[in-house]
Amino acid sequence: MTDPQHQIVALTDDDTTYYLLPGNPFGDTYRRVATWTTSAGDALTPVNPASNQHGGWHKAPGGVQDLTATQPGPSQKTGYRLCDPGMESAKLPATLPVGGLGGLGLDDDTATALYRAVYVDGPPVTCLFPAAAMIVADDAGAPPPDDGLRWVPNLRDELRRHRALHHLFPGHLEGFRQAVVDAAGALPVVGSRYLDGARVDRERPTVVRVSTEVPYEPHTTRFVRDTGRSGRKLQRGRTVTETKRLEVSVQVPDVIPGRNRAEARERWDAELASILDAIVGALTPAPCWHCQGTGVVARKDAAAAAVSRG
Repeated sequence: MTDPQHQIVALTDDDTTYYLLPGNPFGDTYRRVATWTTSAGDALTPVNPASNQHGGWHKAPGGVQDLTATQPGPSQKTGYRLCDPGMESAKLPATLPVGGLGGLGLDDDTATALYRAVYVDGPPVTCLFPAAAMIVADDAGAPPPDDGLRWVPNLRDELRRHRALHHLFPGHLEGFRQAVVDAAGALPVVGSRYLDGARVDRERPTVVRVSTEVPYEPHTTRFVRDTGRSGRKLQRGRTVTETKRLEVSVQVPDVIPGRNRAEARERWDAELASILDAIVGALTPAPCWHCQGTGVVARKDAAAAAVSRG
């Protein structure tokens, strides 16, 4: 199994790699100390055996590799064994299976005083930590000694003076909500029918509202007379298609976080595509003319419901 909640830091130094391991990669369910091995089969050894048995800095030969933590599974009861072998008899066998105490004909206190439970380790459990998910510092040397001194790095000042490296650090991309508004506002839903409104809700600033006029199915038209300068209706006019206004509201965050800019941009693109698909799915069905839009009609021509984002 893989546990993404524990990230390992790796420092390389010539032909040795130092790994900062989590204290217990298996959580509270398993309380024994895990053994760690590299993908090459080398065991990790603590840099400071007195203080790093349950995590901390460990080392192994070679470069950065996948790590596997292994731990015996939860103990399983296999039966019972007679505490005093000299008491073995036909009525008191040396061993009993699980549930066998009840067949002795003794009260619980006497039976538990005569026999002790036998346990064995369950199947081992493993936790894989791929090298690709580690934070690696090449040629960083060995970790600092455990000399009791506290080092306070001036990270903010250092990063401020090296803006070219900012994209490598955790952060977030801003303006995602407005990007959704811009993309949705230019989105052709069916054919040449464009959305006629995409905006941030004034009362709910985390919500983007998108609306459009959708033709009824079957298509229905009506004649609209033109209006003259005097305000009177003229005999001439035009034929318009009857439509129903549809609207969808979507919760949209304003920032997209990531461990680095590339990861955040990948999430940005994926979430934007997902939101646009949801908008199209909500606004593509045609309202039914016969029930005045309370129902929808599935389009017979699949191509008519295709989405174009050109």
